[in-house]
Amino acid sequence: MKVMFHPGELAVQERAGVRQQAGKVGRILRTTIEADGAEFLADLPFLVLASMDAAGRPWASAMTGAPPLLRVVDEADVELFGSVAAGDPLHANLATPSPLAILALDPSTRSRYRVNGTAEATAPGRFRLRVEEVFGNCRKYIQVRHLRAVAPARGAGIGESDALTASQREWIGRADTFFVATVAEGGADASHRGGNPGFVHVERDGSLTIPDYSGNNMFQTLGNIAVSGTAGLLFVDFENGGTLQLTGRAEIDWDPEHAAAFAGANRLFRLVPERVVETADAVAVRGRVEEYSPFNP
Repeated sequence: MKVMFHPGELAVQERAGVRQQAGKVGRILRTTIEADGAEFLADLPFLVLASMDAAGRPWASAMTGAPPLLRVVDEADVELFGSVAAGDPLHANLATPSPLAILALDPSTRSRYRVNGTAEATAPGRFRLRVEEVFGNCRKYIQVRHLRAVAPARGAGIGESDALTASQREWIGRADTFFVATVAEGGADASHRGGNPGFVHVERDGSLTIPDYSGNNMFQTLGNIAVSGTAGLLFVDFENGGTLQLTGRAEIDWDPEHAAAFAGANRLFRLVPERVVETADAVAVRGRVEEYSPFNP
């Protein structure tokens, strides 16, 4: 069991006034995968992976396909072999042993499970993760989608840049879900963020402003941002199969007046994109929103 949080998590918990609550919630943290977790992991067509590139920037990537996408070798060892789009930064990021986080999400039941550790490539498109941290998450802000596996994705790159295009701004502006990768203290974390369409604001300068809603009070994502000042985002077009990946500078905005402009926000965080990667036909799953989360502000 994890016995303490790193300094960034502790600092954010303290400033948010939830240090005591976080300590209680932190009892869910484990270092091994139990049988029910292994069963859940093996039954999904969609995973989000968080990794770190050679420059220390975090990236969130999608692994998809007909399940299983991974095999739990034992309670502390996982093999991953699902499809990741060609050209995705993940492939280069895991060429040598590096931090890796798995977010396993079933939007049909609003269930999620997180596994963090260290991984490396064992063969082209295959990775092995040594587990260091495992925990479940609540069902808040997850939109119901029944994802179905489709033909393997071709991963046709549309382009890379250091700023968002007009069409990418529109994509983000109508999103109801995205995934965030962060790194700190030698580890990686992958998390989910959801809200009603338009909850992510694209500013005139191309930066993103994102409301931070009430969660589990452990603050892994914001705690990592507090330490590293970076984050990576993944937007998935579940209807058409495209992905939009961003990585860049991130910061927490604690100003209550700024947060008041966003319904339900306790605070904000901002991302200034430094690299943007858009890929068509990147994921081998499809699904439409069937119900928005009742927790969405």
